[in-house]
Amino acid sequence: MYKAFFIVGIFLSICPAANAQFNSLPFEWNVHVGGSYFNAPSFTRMMQEQDLNAISPVGIDVALGIGYRLGRVVAGGNVSRMYGVGRDKKFGATTPTIYVATNLLHIDRWVIVPFLGFGAQFASALIEKEYFTGNFDDFFTNNSNQTRFTHTAPVVDLGITFKTYDLFTATYRAKFKMGYQTGLKQPVWRVGNTELHHAPRDRTSTVYLQLSMGIGR
Repeated sequence: MYKAFFIVGIFLSICPAANAQFNSLPFEWNVHVGGSYFNAPSFTRMMQEQDLNAISPVGIDVALGIGYRLGRVVAGGNVSRMYGVGRDKKFGATTPTIYVATNLLHIDRWVIVPFLGFGAQFASALIEKEYFTGNFDDFFTNNSNQTRFTHTAPVVDLGITFKTYDLFTATYRAKFKMGYQTGLKQPVWRVGNTELHHAPRDRTSTVYLQLSMGIGR
């Protein structure tokens, strides 16, 4: 597989015509950076019942996407990573999705691009019990003061990307993006592969707003 990529790279570098043709293909590359608000109501409620700080719902979100344009339709993939900030910085979620969008809506040089995506969200939260005391050897035989919970769920991603269109270069340039992700099921929170009794189930949701940088033909 790597040999095939290497051969293609050499071919494109030594063949200007092929290289120009490749660069003219209607691909889109985008990088997104912004903020998000994550909601896991059942998990948050259980943390509060145990007098523990719930995970911070506010996060910094970074995403990378690539698409291929077929007329007014764009199909591609996107991977986002959220890092929790605030009172609990040990929370994160990775969400890879595939999406379908359209460049049909134009207002002057602005392009409003609604999209629909499907994927999976892999969330984890490291909960730490404070003021935990004991001997060093106790941590090898007893439960630790830190526990990592994980939650994996299929999600749907609904949103809008705002782009501008450059008439001189015939390129689309992404400016910002906003959307809403929601779980399609209510999976249980886990610790490793352990089956936990009375573990909370959550249909998680995420609202995000991101500044975007990218170019597409």
